[in-house]
Amino acid sequence: MQIAIEGHARILERYADLEEKHVQLLERHRKIHDGIDDVKKAASRAAVRSAESKLINTLAAEISALKAEKEEERRILIDENRGLRDQLKDTSEAVQAAGELLVRLKEAEEGVITAQVRK
Repeated sequence: MQIAIEGHARILERYADLEEKHVQLLERHRKIHDGIDDVKKAASRAAVRSAESKLINTLAAEISALKAEKEEERRILIDENRGLRDQLKDTSEAVQAAGELLVRLKEAEEGVITAQVRK
């Protein structure tokens, strides 16, 4: 039962992580479009000619894409860091459990030795 509960908790954690990534992607998409819209508005205010407007739109799209890539790299590093922290936590818990098991084994061994001495 405990294993099933832990497995379910991990599934919920993964779902929450995926939901968080989805929200981040939506936010990044919105920022990209906002950036492009801002550049287009600035260009239209400056009464830029058609060829220049196309160049500005292209540059705005490239800048937004670069910003999105940078944000994606940052998010990946954060996710890797989170994963490493989780691994460290799991390893720490495993070491603690192994230590407790070792103590129990020593106690059991002492019990066996005591029982043998009594015979």
